[in-house]
Amino acid sequence: MAFLLKSSFYIMPPFIPLELKKRSINPNWVGLMFATFAGAFIILGPFVPAIINKFGRRKPIIFGLFITGLSFIALGLYSYLGHGTLYLTLIFINMVI
Repeated sequence: MAFLLKSSFYIMPPFIPLELKKRSINPNWVGLMFATFAGAFIILGPFVPAIINKFGRRKPIIFGLFITGLSFIALGLYSYLGHGTLYLTLIFINMVI
């Protein structure tokens, strides 16, 4: 399960610049998007052991899979949005989640 989840994160990046170019958004934003993704890991990483100790392993894993599934569904629905900042903002939020 973890392999499929991780592989989905590594399949997505090559297509994001193409999608931004199609929406007339500067592709330089891609670097900032992935920096946000890494920043979320750096900020939230120290809290994960405390959460696991408090709730056990099963509940955080199920919650994380649920949130990731919703995030991927939202990413699929973003194609129906117009061009511009709303799309870029939602992609940033999706990268943090």
